[in-house]
Amino acid sequence: MHFFRLVKLLIFCTFFLFPGLLIAQDNQSESNNSRQDAAKVFLDCRNCDMNYTREQIPYINYVRDVKEAQIYVLVTTQSTGSGGNRYTYTFQGLGKFEGMNDTLTYTSNPDQTSSIIREEITDLLKIGLMRYIARTPVAKNINISHNYDVEEEEEVNDNWNFWVFEFSVAPRFNAEKSYSRTYLSNSLNISRVTPEMKLEIELDMSTNRQKYTDDLGNKTTYIRDEKSVENLMVKSLGNHLSAGLKLDFLSATNPNYKYAFKILPAIEYDLYPYSEATHRQLRFLYSVGFRHVTVSYTHLTLPTKRIV
Repeated sequence: MHFFRLVKLLIFCTFFLFPGLLIAQDNQSESNNSRQDAAKVFLDCRNCDMNYTREQIPYINYVRDVKEAQIYVLVTTQSTGSGGNRYTYTFQGLGKFEGMNDTLTYTSNPDQTSSIIREEITDLLKIGLMRYIARTPVAKNINISHNYDVEEEEEVNDNWNFWVFEFSVAPRFNAEKSYSRTYLSNSLNISRVTPEMKLEIELDMSTNRQKYTDDLGNKTTYIRDEKSVENLMVKSLGNHLSAGLKLDFLSATNPNYKYAFKILPAIEYDLYPYSEATHRQLRFLYSVGFRHVTVSYTHLTLPTKRIV
């Protein structure tokens, strides 16, 4: 009796359980093959959050050697006149993707948080990789969706006409029984950047006052003041050539300038188009100018010692 029960149990396992194991092995084998056939990507990015990128884009193989890659992605960053950053993703196909190249860009706003920027540039990477993934077996596992409602286009007008104003104040004060220091720095930056013209104006003022008291109660005050105005104007003369003018004014107790004036015209030529400046540039700059300095002799002596 026990022998027949054992035979029935073996027959049950053979017809009902063993096929399920074969199906599971087939599915696992298919998944492994699909992963092996996924695109091999070398991501050349210094400031990317790779843990977040791997989590959001798990359907590619990340390689550490560019020689093993089928897709080379170069990420570069450049500051913009509005205070944000311009991210450029350059895609280069290698091996079976040879000749499939593309460039995508994203410009962030200065009021965006780092998490929003990280999400936006990761989505940009996803979009750039799709043309390659579409030619791999992984494509059948990709679902494409959108959350965009088609509406009538609305023209956006810049009420500030590309002008950007930045003002900063940095006060500082520290004191003890025999020493005190008061420091104040003000800065105003005005800029306007367009494809044809770049204008930057920076006004800075700083005051540094230090007071010392010796054992006899005598007080000595040291004062250092500095005021400056820097102006830069650059005109685009094409996709490779530009000309500019820099005007600087300075008045400072150190280095003893009553006032200093500098005018510096310049011309620049970029061997590569300016549109590619985020990932390659070879610039030749020539400038010649005039500088005039008037020395304040009252500042050449030691600071005034005042006894109270």
